[in-house]
Amino acid sequence: HWLFDNDPQGRCIMYFTHINPGQEESTICAASKCDHVICLSQDGVNQLRDLGVTVPLSVIPSPIQVGFSPRKRNVLIVGTEQPNGRKHSWGLLDLAWSGMNLDPFNFIIVGEGWNEVVAKLRNLGVSVEHHQDILTSELISLYRRADVLLVTGFREGGPIPVLEALASGVPVISPRYGYAAEFPDDITYYTSTESLASALAALAK
Repeated sequence: HWLFDNDPQGRCIMYFTHINPGQEESTICAASKCDHVICLSQDGVNQLRDLGVTVPLSVIPSPIQVGFSPRKRNVLIVGTEQPNGRKHSWGLLDLAWSGMNLDPFNFIIVGEGWNEVVAKLRNLGVSVEHHQDILTSELISLYRRADVLLVTGFREGGPIPVLEALASGVPVISPRYGYAAEFPDDITYYTSTESLASALAALAK
């Protein structure tokens, strides 16, 4: 409120964030005493224009705090690895070794047989949660956290997690087989490490 109590010398710049209810007139008065108003957002510009403010207005967004980054995307994988490797558990290692940046992702793996892959992923700095024996209620909670279900297996008769994910409103990334082949409008298909990387990268945007 110093603008009301002082006669500023030189050019006057006002920094505007928002209008509190009932402060419209004082905002107009303050802006009229300025040579230029810097707004936090385009919405602020629109608010002032709607009030009839005619002085020059600019938008300079507040800088994001150094080190801030959006939350990781939770990629859920549900299924016990088989002795013959049918679940393709090393597919995640292929992603890491291909040079893909996996920092935007947190992989949530449910099932046995993943210990070695999980250990190697963590050694590579990949964020991984591994759950083996969990209750149905806990699995439901994981679906609620998931941004996507990733099916890694080479060949499946199902798998049931595809139906669980679709019933939960969770997007699915999968090879085109089993249940996944029956829902082409709801599933993103991949055929290689490269196409899987592209599907995950789209999720992180």
